Amino acid sequence: MGRAVWILVVGLTSIAPMALAQLHVTTAGSNENRARRLLALYLHRGQTTPYIAEQTTRTFTGGMAESRQIVKHAGPGRQRIEYLAPNARRGDVILIVGSRMLHYRAQPRPRLFTGDAPADHFATRARDLLISVRKGRVRLDLVGSEEVSGRPAAIVDIHPKGGGAHKRFWIDTEYGVCLKHETINRSGDVLASTKLTRIDYAPRLNDREFNPASLPAAPIEAMVPRSPSVGTIAEAQKQVAFTIRAPSAPDRYTVRGIWIIGEGAKRGVLLRYSDDVNPFTVTLRAAPKLEARTLKDAPPRRRRGITVWTSRGVVYSLIGTLSPEMQRSIVDSVD
Repeated sequence: MGRAVWILVVGLTSIAPMALAQLHVTTAGSNENRARRLLALYLHRGQTTPYIAEQTTRTFTGGMAESRQIVKHAGPGRQRIEYLAPNARRGDVILIVGSRMLHYRAQPRPRLFTGDAPADHFATRARDLLISVRKGRVRLDLVGSEEVSGRPAAIVDIHPKGGGAHKRFWIDTEYGVCLKHETINRSGDVLASTKLTRIDYAPRLNDREFNPASLPAAPIEAMVPRSPSVGTIAEAQKQVAFTIRAPSAPDRYTVRGIWIIGEGAKRGVLLRYSDDVNPFTVTLRAAPKLEARTLKDAPPRRRRGITVWTSRGVVYSLIGTLSPEMQRSIVDSVD
């Protein structure tokens, strides 16, 4: 089964004003205080400001690789990334809708990968950064200013206290959008760089482009996390609050991987099955409290290749190209 490859485009959920306020210190005018205010601007207004931009991303590990994308940002958890180059990626689309990510791969054969948006793309990264700043685990430095794509930007470095690679952000001083960011190693070498080469803060965005139905029809596969498999259901059970009832595998299929996905109340389990040719995945999550109180077990519903149903307070999502009979067998095995 293939794995979707994606390039991080800066975008986080909006952060509560109370949490943002904790970024500030009382020494007015200090370098670190100005850096904290810029970081707060980035984490709040920078995520709520809509825009359309053209972006160039470069990586420098193992040689230089470059790609170009159009980024359409409609607010927290609503982002569409359309690849322009290289030719092998042209036509690819990444769609972030809430906590869900869909990646349409046009070449060599059309496929649609779906799964959780990476944790570092949303609230987890923002929360961890806020905590690290408050506890002094990272050092913020305002190191200069520069115009990027016609916009005034302040340059903020974020260093881990223990050393190692650090981040450098060019933050639009008016809108808070990150216009450029780099990952720099201890020797000062740039490992990766992303820059918005043009940006429009008065975009005409079409809501339909942020709907999964806007993506071309294609066979659907689940994205498998990059983290190692936990190995066994028993080990996974130690890390989630609900009882894991794994679906029975159809003939010739076996479980090939078990992963813990999501954070907090959305923490769940992903099971990957395969018969060595045809994979499918099943994710399990605790039903939201309101849903668990007000709804009984929900019958399966299928949309764009994903079958979703609820059983005993757990929401199941089945992703894969399976016959209706196999789908029913999988659903019935946990009822």
